[in-house]
Amino acid sequence: MSFRMAVCKISIFFLVCAAVCLFSIRPACAQYSDQFSPVDYYMSIGAQSWFSAMKSDLTVDGSEFAGTNVDFAGDLGMDGNSNILSFAAEFRFNEIDGMIISYWNTDYSSRETIDSAVRFENRVFYPGEQVKSTLSMDSFEIIYKGVWLSRTVAERSYVDFGVFGGGVYMQADAMLDSAATNKVNESIKLPLPAVGFFGEYNYKNTFFAGMGLYGMALDVSIIDFTYFTGYANAGWNVTDTFTVSLGYKVMSISSVIDVTDNEQDEFDFSLSGPFAAVSVRF
Repeated sequence: MSFRMAVCKISIFFLVCAAVCLFSIRPACAQYSDQFSPVDYYMSIGAQSWFSAMKSDLTVDGSEFAGTNVDFAGDLGMDGNSNILSFAAEFRFNEIDGMIISYWNTDYSSRETIDSAVRFENRVFYPGEQVKSTLSMDSFEIIYKGVWLSRTVAERSYVDFGVFGGGVYMQADAMLDSAATNKVNESIKLPLPAVGFFGEYNYKNTFFAGMGLYGMALDVSIIDFTYFTGYANAGWNVTDTFTVSLGYKVMSISSVIDVTDNEQDEFDFSLSGPFAAVSVRF
């Protein structure tokens, strides 16, 4: 069974289990809903500017020898600071259920004279070679967001607690090239299940603050990965349809893929930094 097929089957299993659990507690949630939610249904679209710092290591074994653990910043001189622009759409189906769909992409590149040999797949880049490297990441998320518990704390002010459940598809593409060594590319595709929780405070439907965490850790025969995204934010509903917010977000993924009995791909990637976001509600 391939790595992607195994992860897809596990993702479906976790998502089905999460759906059964979430909808089985709907009556407990519904008894609170008429107290605090100002609307039953809406759709919003938004954009986020994430001022992030990247850290990444990648090891790609070849059929002839083990790969070198490559630190893209330390070994290849890659500048990990970037401004990532992401887009999201949120669909709220009723007072307690919603779905968030989001996408972001980031690209890095560098050209560095290396000090030590780098073994990458079946290529060897030797000390003194000027190596051109690129690294790109794509992330597509579909996340269910449901309120489990809500409490009114003051007039028109309330606190929500709830859960996340969904899937994340990530793709990393790395390339190394030099005048003396042929270009080599590596692509890692990871469909990942994700579950988590969140808490939000809303003050008179004008100001809000919240935090959340979702991800998954799994270690079975051919799959070993840990993934999570965490955030904290605060914002202002400028009008009934326009919202601005500021916050801080961290994303991390670590994976080991058994390509064959003697070959492994190891990938560690993390982003962290502040963000600013705007959204429009329909």
